[in-house]
Amino acid sequence: MGSLVNYLADVLPLRRRIVRPFCQSCQEVQPAWNYFVWPRRCACCNSRRKLRTWLVEGIFITVSTSAWLAPPEKTGFILSWIFLAYLALVTVIDLEHHLILHPVSLAGVLISIPVGTLAHGWLATIFGGMAGFACMFAFYLFGKVFVRVIRRWNPAVDDEALGFGDVSLGAITGFALGWPGILAGLLIAILIAGGVALMYVVVSLLRQDYRPAAVFPFGPTLVAAIVYLMYF
Repeated sequence: MGSLVNYLADVLPLRRRIVRPFCQSCQEVQPAWNYFVWPRRCACCNSRRKLRTWLVEGIFITVSTSAWLAPPEKTGFILSWIFLAYLALVTVIDLEHHLILHPVSLAGVLISIPVGTLAHGWLATIFGGMAGFACMFAFYLFGKVFVRVIRRWNPAVDDEALGFGDVSLGAITGFALGWPGILAGLLIAILIAGGVALMYVVVSLLRQDYRPAAVFPFGPTLVAAIVYLMYF
């Protein structure tokens, strides 16, 4: 499953559809055996696969083994395994491209509703999804206003704090955590985001390259909240 996550994270942001695997450096199509198994090196430009490839596969082997040995009581191994793969895909794409694709969000809805229904019941799942969407949509609107204000002093700022993909992920988080679990999930995500921002400020000030308008992907913090509340 880790190989599938890596493949989708490689092709979807650049092609927006399922295509044959290709080299991330020179864009040449790669044989499936080379890409997925060995030697995982482009025959045209000789570039190696990203470090992320090995990290994702190693982490997913560990997570899969843990879920197999101690499967979640309500959602079971298979559904949890699929959901965790989805969360890994969202995290990788958002970290690398600051992007949450709409087809990926749709898949997340289709996966998270059964997860939430088994874990919390259908009513809590629906209310959780609605609350997650509403809260993230409010944050999204606030972010757009905030960026417009900042641009008056710094016209070079062109990144929005949140994209609509984050709003969709908020709904998915709500479906998975249910009501009122979504409230705890959003709080944890905000605290994680605040901690990351604080670390960035401290480190960048020490390195003397602080950028006050720097934007960080919010999706991975929502993913972290889901994983913590559902599986720990």
